[in-house]
Amino acid sequence: MRWPSFLYDEKTHVKGKMRTGLFRSRFLLLCLLLIFCGPSAADSNYENSTQSQGTPPLVQRHNIKTITAEHLVYVACLARFLLSSAPRWKDRDGPWVGKEFADSLLHLLYRNTDFMNETLDWYDKQVFKNRFDEDEYGSDCEAAMLLAEEEEEYEQEEQRKYEAAHAAREKRKQARAAAEEEQARAAAEDDAPPADNEQGGDLDDDANS
Repeated sequence: MRWPSFLYDEKTHVKGKMRTGLFRSRFLLLCLLLIFCGPSAADSNYENSTQSQGTPPLVQRHNIKTITAEHLVYVACLARFLLSSAPRWKDRDGPWVGKEFADSLLHLLYRNTDFMNETLDWYDKQVFKNRFDEDEYGSDCEAAMLLAEEEEEYEQEEQRKYEAAHAAREKRKQARAAAEEEQARAAAEDDAPPADNEQGGDLDDDANS
């Protein structure tokens, strides 16, 4: 199967060698940055005119820490749709069938694990290690990762506080129940009738007589 040219880095592709430069195109990388990290990660000239924080990028919302083969194939399908003339997404566009395209890319990656790992490591470095020059490309993905980690730590700390407070409440409840039980026992003892000594008194009288 021949792969579309937008998947290739033409500078490193060697004619006749299918995997050289595959998945390394700048266009595909920018599409992935746009989808997973937000507009400013893909375009240094992007400005948020609303000055609002907006929706967090996917890497932050889903705490994504590494790019997978499925992520890459998902972006490749969207990139192909972007380059087509179709007004909206279709599973079939002429001879192109979305499922077949995705399955073929996944098969290629999983069949060649060394190639897949090398490719995904390259994307991890581009997306999360901030290998690009910050002045040109920004560091939105790295910032999003830090925010996601901070949010996760905050949630864990809040969970620990909740569990500690719950344990303290249970301990106080048990102590209160024990105190009430002790008070009830003491009250029952106070209300108990005195022992009957009349028979004992008669015996004493008989003995004296």
